[in-house]
Amino acid sequence: MDKSTAVFMLYPPPGMESMGQLNSTDLSITSFVRVSKSSFVQSVTLCQQSVPESIICFLESENFEDALRNAISLGGDADTQAAIAGSIAEAFYNEIPLEMIEFALSRLSFHLLEIVKRYSIQFLDSKYVNIIEEMMTIKEKSLEEI
Repeated sequence: MDKSTAVFMLYPPPGMESMGQLNSTDLSITSFVRVSKSSFVQSVTLCQQSVPESIICFLESENFEDALRNAISLGGDADTQAAIAGSIAEAFYNEIPLEMIEFALSRLSFHLLEIVKRYSIQFLDSKYVNIIEEMMTIKEKSLEEI
């Protein structure tokens, strides 16, 4: 059993007394969504709902992008679910597609890119610093043209 499955199995879904009642079909995203979709329609967002659904989105993914797409497709608290599923997926798959990183960074101002660069140098393994610096150069040139 991988770590993600173990985390999910710590807490049974609502209405289930023990994980012994859970079978492999219960771990599918579609069956879980059917049970919980009505709560999202009512705009009730609880961490007891978002966290398990995020974990299931990761468990049913084949790569980082797939985990995000699964989480977003649920609707409801999609930003939180995508953040949780994406964090687990990045740790598990050990990579974020370069196109996604570049797209996200392209949305940031020069000032925010500086902050992200400092954070990356201090807390990450600096694998993103080159990409951030390239994006800063592009932003700097566009600011000069204005």
